[in-house]
Amino acid sequence: PRSTLFPYTTLFRSLFMLFAVTRPAHALDPHLAITQYVFDNWQIQQGLPQNSVEALARTPDGYLWLASHEGLVRFDGVRFTVFDRDNTPQLRSRVITRLHVDGSGRLWIGTRIGVLSYQAGQFRAPETPSLRDGYIRAIVSDNDGHVWVGTDHALFEIAGTRVRAYGREQGLTDTAIRVLQIDNNGTVWAGTNIGGLFRRAMNRDRKSVV
Repeated sequence: PRSTLFPYTTLFRSLFMLFAVTRPAHALDPHLAITQYVFDNWQIQQGLPQNSVEALARTPDGYLWLASHEGLVRFDGVRFTVFDRDNTPQLRSRVITRLHVDGSGRLWIGTRIGVLSYQAGQFRAPETPSLRDGYIRAIVSDNDGHVWVGTDHALFEIAGTRVRAYGREQGLTDTAIRVLQIDNNGTVWAGTNIGGLFRRAMNRDRKSVV
């Protein structure tokens, strides 16, 4: 069945140690003034390659990852480790645009030249040319373990080694994907550049709605 798509820079200055927190977060104490809270600030002087941070993600091993304009940055709470074209051949662009951790704990890295994943110390890039070369604008994952990637030219669904592209033939009148969200029903929502909002609905059998 055919799937249906309906139209429908400084560093983040208050980095709390989210990667070290294992208990549920609590609300701020309303009796304390904002000046009574302590804010830590990390910039180039503390080891960042530069001060623009586009995205943050935390992997299950406790590392905090930052998307910068000078590479992918891993932070352990004390020091920064930078991955870029000089030490990581798979990173063909220094500009990291998006970060996402899927249900298996795998880190997905979007760049200006393609998307790649990182797990167990290994970087891997999909074989699909459009995913290897496209400007990555959005990344999400669903409960089935499928990863959805939005580029300037299409929406992609990655399911293991299988990659499926959604474009104009599948109902997208604007293929420049800017933002993605998946709701509790497994519906994929895609915000586009000038074409408005689209959704890809699923039925109970997790098959595309005709």
